[in-house]
Amino acid sequence: MHIGETSLIRRTLDNLREFRRLRRSSMQPDNGRAAPFPVFVINLERSPERRQYALAHLSSVGLSPSIFTAVDGKQLNLPYLVERGIYDDALARESFARSLSLAEIGCSLSHFEVCRRIVSQELDFALVAEDDVHFPPRASHMLGRVLASAPADWELIQLKFFSRRFQNDIAGFVSFPFEDGLPVGATAYLIRLSCAKKICANALPIRFPADSMLGRAAKWDVRIYGVYPQIAGVNNVFPSSIQGDRNWRFRLSNFAKTLLLKVMR
Repeated sequence: MHIGETSLIRRTLDNLREFRRLRRSSMQPDNGRAAPFPVFVINLERSPERRQYALAHLSSVGLSPSIFTAVDGKQLNLPYLVERGIYDDALARESFARSLSLAEIGCSLSHFEVCRRIVSQELDFALVAEDDVHFPPRASHMLGRVLASAPADWELIQLKFFSRRFQNDIAGFVSFPFEDGLPVGATAYLIRLSCAKKICANALPIRFPADSMLGRAAKWDVRIYGVYPQIAGVNNVFPSSIQGDRNWRFRLSNFAKTLLLKVMR
């Protein structure tokens, strides 16, 4: 058997074990008081399985999530987006070295629209998460400690990120002063009103995927920190709605995940 096929089978079995574990953990309620701040979970209307899991899981770790309906890339019209200045393909290729798919544009617009909601409601800060996020038990207490000890000037705190280089700041936090160390990530983050305003003022036209858009917010004078060790992860069970059609490996992985979900319902 080809090594790539063996790896896919191994990941499929890992997904099955993880899904069983997550489903069990989602049934265990957190007996503490729910976190006293808004929690927005970005979810496509056509993804009820993800929605059900996200609501159950986040409630189980002491959070009070509300669903924020995502912008569906399948319903977007590219010429309309270009005409209205919502997406600029030339700018995307210049800034990100390639065009974005409609799914990526929809995801970036979803995070942009969450920022607009935060601004319109004048929320001091909020937790924003994608619907495949996974937190450890009693995450609300961990987030409370994060907020209590965070640097006073924080505007965006990445709870899961990828960065080539970062530096220790204060205990439990890192900063990203390096040009090649932007904190890419959109899985889960704490965001202040000031950051949401800056994103609303600078993110259009869309030219980055959501994780890169947030990572580059430092270029818009946003003070970004990361929690380290990171406290959010991705459950890696649900099929990808963004990268699933990239190549045969992604397509096969998505097929296996979809099949497992049907079997385990």
